[in-house]
Amino acid sequence: QTVPHRLAQFGQNCLAIEDSDDLSMAEASLEALVDWLSEINLDITLKDVGINDEKFEVMADDILRNNTEDGTFANIVPLDKKSLIKIFQMCLKPNLA
Repeated sequence: QTVPHRLAQFGQNCLAIEDSDDLSMAEASLEALVDWLSEINLDITLKDVGINDEKFEVMADDILRNNTEDGTFANIVPLDKKSLIKIFQMCLKPNLA
């Protein structure tokens, strides 16, 4: 619940997003942020900066090697290598859904 609330606050305070609940505001905030980044021609996906799925294994290994003791990345939710690679795959596309 913390992440949608924080994204909703960001959208409200920085992007003038208003909606009925935190989840809707968070989603609208992310969409508005991606639209703005596109407008200013800033790279928003891994593909935009020349990273493809061939690099995901090494990227995940680097994260786990440098940030963990037990093979998971300590985040709000612990992430293992498989989870990190799934996130990287999602970052190849600008679609937030």
